[in-house]
Amino acid sequence: MASADDLKAEGNQAFRDKNFSEAVRLFTASLAENPSDALVLGNRAAAYDKLGRHTEAAADAQKALQLDPTYLKGYFRLATAHLSLGNAHEALQAAEAGLKRQSANSQLRTLRDQAKQALEAMDDEEDDEEDDEDEDDEE
Repeated sequence: MASADDLKAEGNQAFRDKNFSEAVRLFTASLAENPSDALVLGNRAAAYDKLGRHTEAAADAQKALQLDPTYLKGYFRLATAHLSLGNAHEALQAAEAGLKRQSANSQLRTLRDQAKQALEAMDDEEDDEEDDEDEDDEE
């Protein structure tokens, strides 16, 4: 039987080969052997994200951060998943939490800015809807 580290290495190779379903399977097997490995959770989150399974990606990233709050990629993975899910507020929170740990991280800064833009776009849409409702009242 393969060790958790062997399965992790095989999962990393599958990810590099863009075989994301196989990577998820291997990372899951690694986690069965060592469920508290934040890095493997983060890697599986990345594989889930590549498969468009953003809810699972967010859950894995969140668990990775619970296990290791210093795991910077966890904040990146969580923010990315939330942005993909349309949860701009949660994405912003994740990016800002990561930036508190490393303020110069350019990837987290980019995600923070994207989340802010998404929130501004949502605010603009709400303003437009309110304007439409006001026009209806005037008829």
